[in-house]
Amino acid sequence: MDTTQWLIIFGTTVALCAATGGGCHWWYGRKLQRAVTQLEKADRAKEFSAQQTLQARRQIERLQKELASALQRLSALSPPSPVDRLAEALRAGDADVPERSDGRRPLPANGFADTEPMARPARAAR
Repeated sequence: MDTTQWLIIFGTTVALCAATGGGCHWWYGRKLQRAVTQLEKADRAKEFSAQQTLQARRQIERLQKELASALQRLSALSPPSPVDRLAEALRAGDADVPERSDGRRPLPANGFADTEPMARPARAAR
């Protein structure tokens, strides 16, 4: 083999290496660019989700405040129910608790009925 053949082989090898390097750069460059685009899209979606969550929490807080004020206004306008009056009387330990509709004694302030012994029946003679 003479020098010309060696130069042709060397030149061909260098050209094939350059073509392979260029092909890999193009192929993997596209894949990397696609991955970067997906990562940026995911980051934008995450930021948008965080903003939406923060906005929803603020809105829930505002609605809860509005509901509390509306309930307060409503309770100020409507007369208390019998259940509310009884509960208030029990909390205050008031002795003037109204009688129950079925004639039984009302519960004491602690909410538990007093225990009363039962009358013993007379024993029959044996």
